[in-house]
Amino acid sequence: MTNGTNRTVLCGFFPDQPHRCELVAGIYTGVASLSFVFSILVVAYIVLFKRYVYFSQRLIMYLCITSTFDNMTHFWTGASTHNPTLCEAQAFFEQFWGFLTLFWEAVITLNMFVLIRKNHSTQDFEDIYVISGVIITVIVATVPFTQQAYGPSGIYCWVKDNYVAWRIGIWYGPLYILLALMFTSNIYIAWYLRKLNQGSVIRDRGQNPNLERMISRVNQDVRTLLGYPIVYLVLAIFTLANRIHNAGHGDAQSNFGLVVIYTISITITGTCNAVVFGWSSETRHNLKPKIFWAHLKTFYKAEQTDIYEFPLDQSAPGGVGQDPVWFVTSPTTAQAHVEAEYGQSNPIALDETDI
Repeated sequence: MTNGTNRTVLCGFFPDQPHRCELVAGIYTGVASLSFVFSILVVAYIVLFKRYVYFSQRLIMYLCITSTFDNMTHFWTGASTHNPTLCEAQAFFEQFWGFLTLFWEAVITLNMFVLIRKNHSTQDFEDIYVISGVIITVIVATVPFTQQAYGPSGIYCWVKDNYVAWRIGIWYGPLYILLALMFTSNIYIAWYLRKLNQGSVIRDRGQNPNLERMISRVNQDVRTLLGYPIVYLVLAIFTLANRIHNAGHGDAQSNFGLVVIYTISITITGTCNAVVFGWSSETRHNLKPKIFWAHLKTFYKAEQTDIYEFPLDQSAPGGVGQDPVWFVTSPTTAQAHVEAEYGQSNPIALDETDI
């Protein structure tokens, strides 16, 4: 394959201006690399500070892990378009991790909506979410192989340009349906939160003495999650704008500025999620040098157990000749080390069984 052919494959957006495609490919890989690094840092923070105890925390963890792998697939840009096997592999993983990211965004929105409407989370369905999410995503990402629909698509590999029905069926159709539902739900959630803060809902409820505390926790939990689907919705606007433009003018007449913005929007999700994650006062508090290093030093100790041998009292009946008694205990956790040393604890996470 000649260099000119390689350029044609890489530059589906701008066949007559290969330098533009090379620039877009560089932006694509660069922004994806940044998102990958930030996603790794968020996942590391979650593990270090054990921010996976409660369901809302685990939803964020699932999303960030998925985003990490999604950004890894973007590293193949360019080289994969020249290798059919590698190209199909990238296309599969682009579809798999992209669709799974959409799935978790939808689950987060659904959980917030149920919290608002029913005052309890959907934690009981967590296993169903995980299993069904993987199964559905595998099916959706696998069916294009039946028609050999995967191949070069612009600067990377995905569903080929001439397989429009496949693109709509496995991505754009579900994407825009879920985006519409998520947009409507988030508008309602934001409105309801404002109503909660004004106190009108509390006055309208019954005589439950724990109602104000329960609503306060629902309010806090929803605010913890709300930023992630909002970021996804905002970034999806540029995907929609690019699709509308290409539908009217064709991929061969792509707008360079719009393509650049679209390229950034589909690869910057991990970075934006990290910004949302780091925006909380709890995260900023834990990232203070003294607090952070205290957790880091005791992280491995918190996972270990110590075994101590205590012989039975020799004077007690049956004590002589008896085997020693073994007690298994855990050392002080990282959180306790921090509180003991600095006299300060982190904000208590939500006890969702009370919601």
